[in-house]
Amino acid sequence: DFEGQRMAEQLMNYTLYPATVIAFIVGFAFQSLRLSFSILGAAVLLLCLLVLPPWPYLNQHPVPWLPSKASREALSFVNTPKTK
Repeated sequence: DFEGQRMAEQLMNYTLYPATVIAFIVGFAFQSLRLSFSILGAAVLLLCLLVLPPWPYLNQHPVPWLPSKASREALSFVNTPKTK
């Protein structure tokens, strides 16, 4: 649903941006590109675990679907008054 997408995007913003800054600072302080990419990779994996599976908290406001064309035709056939 759209609310779940908004929540996932906010979670991405609140996770990836600080993790990028932290990874840069730690990597710069220790002069280690490997450490910097490891921190950022761990943040990306954690974020994937939080938003990629269909968790119930992301589907609290489902969007109602329209009936299929075949079922609409069947309903209109049943509800149509018969003419002589």
